[in-house]
Amino acid sequence: MPQMNGVEFCEAVRELPCKKILFTGAADEKIAVNAFNRGLIDRYIKKSDDDALDTLELEIHALQKAFFAEQSETLRDVLLLHDYHFLDDPALAAVVQELIRQHGFVEHYIFPNPSGILFFDRDGNARLMIIETAKSLQAQYEIARDSDAPASLLEALQERRVIPFFCAAGGDGMYTAAIGANWFRYCAAPRLCQGATNYFWALFELPAHYLEEPVHPYARFLREHAAAA
Repeated sequence: MPQMNGVEFCEAVRELPCKKILFTGAADEKIAVNAFNRGLIDRYIKKSDDDALDTLELEIHALQKAFFAEQSETLRDVLLLHDYHFLDDPALAAVVQELIRQHGFVEHYIFPNPSGILFFDRDGNARLMIIETAKSLQAQYEIARDSDAPASLLEALQERRVIPFFCAAGGDGMYTAAIGANWFRYCAAPRLCQGATNYFWALFELPAHYLEEPVHPYARFLREHAAAA
């Protein structure tokens, strides 16, 4: 850079909430160590390294995760006091990462009711990962029982053969009398994740009425960005 070097730039933006990688062919190890010790950089990569670009990509992803974890730490601690214990379970985190890889999800969010994680792929399609425990499935059973649900649904819930998402009438995803004998249309077979506790989960298509605004596809953004370049 004509007016400052990489370390000087990192010092100029040190108060910004971001991670910084010194990717340079000029700085030596002593300068990089000094910058790291002063908190100016988070990583140092030499351009001359044979695998420099691969290392850069890996470090960017690692720092993105670290940044998100740091920024959301307080919120995560609050959520853990309620019905979101799965947020702090490495076993379930591994399942989420595998789903992201398999389905090409580019965004994910905590979903409040029913508890789970909402994913979007690059085309703006929404999928909801509903996450239940033995306790929450028992609550599903009790609500269905008190609403005079069919015996077949009550049996399936008791035996943990289904995860329900009763979304047709909106609301909180719980059973209502309006569902009646069509309950199986709103259920999926559970997958088991054994972590700090046993989690039962399934992926569902998210109905459009659950979204307050239209979703703008990330793929379209990429196309528009490429066209403007």
